[in-house]
Amino acid sequence: MTGFGGGGGNGGAVLALKPVIQILNPIGSPALVNTPGPQVTMMIYNVATASDIVLKVNNVQQTNGVSYNSATHLLSYTPNLSIGMNTISVTATNHTGNTGASMNIQYTPPGKIKH
Repeated sequence: MTGFGGGGGNGGAVLALKPVIQILNPIGSPALVNTPGPQVTMMIYNVATASDIVLKVNNVQQTNGVSYNSATHLLSYTPNLSIGMNTISVTATNHTGNTGASMNIQYTPPGKIKH
């Protein structure tokens, strides 16, 4: 898949593709974790820079620690989750529109697992 933007071998043409988001990690619905900082990774295609991406944890936009590599299309982030259910959402935007994705992560500290 080709990313959004000019330059390269396409003569500076801008591709008309909406962003695509693929959640890689954590896996599950909800994902069950026993640490407040599980590595969150996603592939995000058809955006030019990190400024085209908004990542939220429990509806609060995150700016520190969010890493996006436009060459590999990989977004990574290590959240500081609250105990219980957490929602991570991401919105990617370019000139053709936006795409959103979200995941739920259940954080239960070690020793607090319910039987």
